[in-house]
Amino acid sequence: MSDAEQRDIAEAFFEPKQSREEIKDAIKMEEARRAAMVKNLYRLRSLRLSRNQASTQSKNSTFSE
Repeated sequence: MSDAEQRDIAEAFFEPKQSREEIKDAIKMEEARRAAMVKNLYRLRSLRLSRNQASTQSKNSTFSE
């Protein structure tokens, strides 16, 4: 077996492992991105709800005067 053939076999053997590592890294990055997105979603929801509550209270106080 020539050196080129051995190199091709070695590259073919180790390539899937590298791909698995890249996939694992991509999944970790996606999980982190999703966690940040969900955190931001809840933050914005909280801001919206507090704004709506403040708006409702100011309307109620205007009507009671």
